[in-house]
Amino acid sequence: MENVDKTLSDRLRLLIDAKADKRGKFAHLENLTSISSENWKSFYYNRQRPNVDMIEALAKLWPETAFWLATGITDAENGHIDPTDYKVKDMQVNGLDTGEMAERHFARREKRRLSVNIFRYKIKELELQKQQGNLDGEKADALQIELHDYYFNILKSERSKELNDLTLAKLNEKIVAKELVSDELLNPFDYKILVREMAKRKSSDDAYKNYELPKLPEIDLDSDIPF
Repeated sequence: MENVDKTLSDRLRLLIDAKADKRGKFAHLENLTSISSENWKSFYYNRQRPNVDMIEALAKLWPETAFWLATGITDAENGHIDPTDYKVKDMQVNGLDTGEMAERHFARREKRRLSVNIFRYKIKELELQKQQGNLDGEKADALQIELHDYYFNILKSERSKELNDLTLAKLNEKIVAKELVSDELLNPFDYKILVREMAKRKSSDDAYKNYELPKLPEIDLDSDIPF
């Protein structure tokens, strides 16, 4: 269902109607987004235009609708749906529902972005290390600080990539399990057990995701670079 003839404001209202609680929808949106219920109500009844915070909040809440929200165009096979289209609400592709399809799509894009960033950071780090022996004094100190920043960016990006890969691996496991059922290599009962076991692992996965990267120690500018 294409909504290119509707405005962004129209699609925001459709999204609210489809996803927010029917009773107390504005209080529900306030709880979900920290944007006041009065602001939501003013927008909904055409007393104000939607602001960037509103659009961003709903796109983050329901990422499977973000592409449709911005363009009015759907791409259900990649998880970009129109929430008002009853045909895709319970749709599954390769064992994933629409929310999971969107999550997998964004996780794959994020994996590519992080991989490119890590590569660029490492190249820049090598370039700076080559310059290190040719500098002294304040320039050497400045270079050491810049190297420290790139080292930290590499660690942070690699950590983010690990977490993103974990999300992607879980979704891919589900696709493989569904394919095994389709090929009659795994019966539906075993598939349900497998999915349930994956859900049990979610709590430990969440604990892993919530791990915070430790702060790097301060570098003594008079000492050697520790990497």
